[in-house]
Order: sequence, then C-alpha cells, then structure tokens
Amino acid sequence: MAKTRTVLGLLLVCLMVAGVMGLVVVRRRQYALSVHKVSEGVYVIVGSGINSTAAITDEGVVLIDTLPDGWWGPALENALRSITDKPVTAIINTNSNPGHSGNNPRFGLGNVEIVSHEATKWRLEKTDRFRGENARFLPKTTFKDHLSLVRGKERIELYHFGAANTDGDTWVVFPSRRLMHIGDIVKKNDVPEYVRALGGSGVSQPDTLARGMAALGDIDTVIVGHAYGDDPHPTMTWRELDVHRRQSEALLAAVREAMKPARTLDEVTAIVRASETFKVYEPRRVNDAVEAIYSELAARPTRTSRLLLGRAPLRAAF
Repeated sequence: MAKTRTVLGLLLVCLMVAGVMGLVVVRRRQYALSVHKVSEGVYVIVGSGINSTAAITDEGVVLIDTLPDGWWGPALENALRSITDKPVTAIINTNSNPGHSGNNPRFGLGNVEIVSHEATKWRLEKTDRFRGENARFLPKTTFKDHLSLVRGKERIELYHFGAANTDGDTWVVFPSRRLMHIGDIVKKNDVPEYVRALGGSGVSQPDTLARGMAALGDIDTVIVGHAYGDDPHPTMTWRELDVHRRQSEALLAAVREAMKPARTLDEVTAIVRASETFKVYEPRRVNDAVEAIYSELAARPTRTSRLLLGRAPLRAAF
C-alpha cells in the first residue's frame, strides 16, 4: 500500500513538472522575438503580435518603436545584434501607447535622437514612465504634419494625417524603398483599435486613412504595428491597406446606422457583431471598436443642439 502511494506520488510530481515545463515552453514561444527581412537593410522584429522596425543606415540603426519594457528590452537588443553591429542612432515612437516607447531608456542613451509627433510627446510627458531621470528619454524632436529625417543616404519622411488609433499616429515612409511603417493605425487581420484615452478616434480614422493614402501613392509594402489571425507576418500591400480603409468606413457606418433608433451600446454591439462583415472577427475586439465609436458619437453634439443650447449634450450625431 505504501509502495502504491509512493508511485502515485511520483507520478503526480512528474505530471506537475511536465505541466510547468509545458507552460515554460509555451511562454518562451509566446515571448520569443523573430526577425523578418522586408527590404535590404530593413527588418521587422516581431513578438506576440507586437512589432518593431529596424532600418540600418550608414550612420547606424533607426529604430521604429522600442516595444514594452521588461523582458522585451533584452530580447530586442539581442535581435538587433543578430542583424547588425551598428548602434541605434535614432528612435521613432509612432504613438503614445506604452508598447511603443517602453525601452526608450535602454536604446536612447547618449546622442540618440528620439522623434515623435507632438501629441505623442505631450501624452508621454504625463506618464510615470518618463518622470524624473527618465524624462531625458522623451522625444526631443517633434513635428505637427511632416518631418524629413536624413541618415547618411537614407531619407525618411514622417507624416501625421489625423487621429486614428491615437491622436499622434505617425506614418514613417522610406521613399527610396517604397516602404512604410504605419504603426497601429490599422491591425492586420483584425478590426481597428481606437484608444480613446490617448485621443484615438474611430470617427476620424476613415478620413485619416483616406488623406494619407491620397498623399502617399508610391508605396509597395506597408509594415503594421500589430498582426493577428492566421497570418502573423507584419506586412501588407497597398491594396490590402485600402481594404482596411474601407473596413473602417464600413464599421463607422454600421455603428451610426445601428444607433439611429437610440439603441443601447449592447444592442448596437450585437447588431454590428452579427453582420456578415464583422462576425468573422474576434468578438472582444469588435466589442471594443464599437464601444469606442459609440462613446465618441454619443459625446458629440448635433448641429441643432449646438444652435439651440449653445453647448454639447450627450447624444449621438448622425
């Protein structure tokens, strides 16, 4: 009897160890960073759906987004070492989400130039991450609509066409490569994400995309900040970007239409999620996108209410 209990106990311990080891393997796979070459000297470093882009110039590495802090920093550093010996000489933060600037202190030492849209810097200044000593890792170079950077022979154009995921979204264009990093403005294989707390706007996003695509026509490859679904590769074509533009238009139109009979958020969400266009996406992400648009529309005054009341009531504008 005692021997049986001992054997059972050993089996239980083995199962527990196997479970822990399996969990470790899963976590290692989930947290591993992979490197994708998208152009000569341009690499996208991907981990768990979050991307950073490294452009190797004559002067050094231009790093677009530095990923979240924590384990991501050393992993990103190792990934960079696997592709070049050159140091990071410039950082571009494409928005104010924490996952895009978490390792500014690791890579922004010395004379590294840190660049962002002015709204992104303004929002980062308000976070605890950039208080005290870390304030020196805030963007020093900012722009409003357009900024040109020259690094050796590489010309990099930065644009802002309006709010989408946040109010400081930056389009990073490499004209000679016909290549663009678009950050979180769209998410491949997914509905858009609008971070209202950071000035994101599902109402503005379709126009933002339309303006940007009208201004920038000579692009073959678009790098996205996130990629989900069956195709985790972090790039899309210009035509695929236009599909996402039309998707954002359809989402906004669907929410507006569903709100017309003064329905609740839950009712509107259910209607949109059940539609042929959006039922293929993960329900939670559709819920979040609909809620962001719904809350934005509900907070906007109608033209009539502005004329009659002189201030904005909490009701929808259609």
